[in-house]
Amino acid sequence: MSNIRFIYQTGEYNKEREIVAEQIFEFIKDHIILPEKIEIAFADLHEAVYGSTHINPRFKNRITINSNLTYNDIPPVLIHEFIHLNQVKMGRLSTASNGMFMWDNRFYNLLDYTNYNDLPWEKDVANKQHELLVKTYLHFAPKT
Repeated sequence: MSNIRFIYQTGEYNKEREIVAEQIFEFIKDHIILPEKIEIAFADLHEAVYGSTHINPRFKNRITINSNLTYNDIPPVLIHEFIHLNQVKMGRLSTASNGMFMWDNRFYNLLDYTNYNDLPWEKDVANKQHELLVKTYLHFAPKT
């Protein structure tokens, strides 16, 4: 039984996409701490949005991936969102009842940031993503 529950908000069921996500999840969870069970929703997102992690406790451990992504686009997006799940699991990233975000016990208002990449949790992802992506590609690369 899979540790991933797949949700199709839009688009057609796609077993190959699920296999890719499951394989990456199984590999990445050996490198960062992730929740035991997660949800991956595929949805039509704005063309500039590749994925998102739901910080809201109502959707605990859920990430959404743009259903318009190609197979080659999925691994880096999944790894990015898995790092956010790690941040939540480790208690570094959460939301407060007033809608603000909390990172390492400090409140952040998204309206104070004009550049999304300046958010401290995005900087943390940027610091970790490349190494995990390289490990993933090397792991899944054809052996010669």
